[in-house]
Amino acid sequence: MNFMVEVENSICRIEDYNDYKYWYGRKTFTRVRKWSFMDYVIFILVNKGRSSVIEIEEYVEERWGDASKIISKQALSKQRLLIKPKIFKDMNIDFIKDVFNSSEFEHDFEEYLYY
Repeated sequence: MNFMVEVENSICRIEDYNDYKYWYGRKTFTRVRKWSFMDYVIFILVNKGRSSVIEIEEYVEERWGDASKIISKQALSKQRLLIKPKIFKDMNIDFIKDVFNSSEFEHDFEEYLYY
């Protein structure tokens, strides 16, 4: 299973964060476009830090396998500015809570104190 599918399905339950409180402007991300709000969030999470063009092409190939979903660097940058950092803070908090509450974690570290 690739990391992008893991991120989308189980790591953070990404669909729980598809809410207007995580973007600037109530009407932002309401139009149907090539990429949805969640596509931009997943792209940011799986970005490896290379050039935007390479990252976009690899993301589109891995996610859809369809070159018609490729967007420009300018479009990516413009939409990323509309995403509030709060989404990543909330995802991080929820992920940490899930790790600490998992049975594997409690079994492996039951003798240790953690907060």
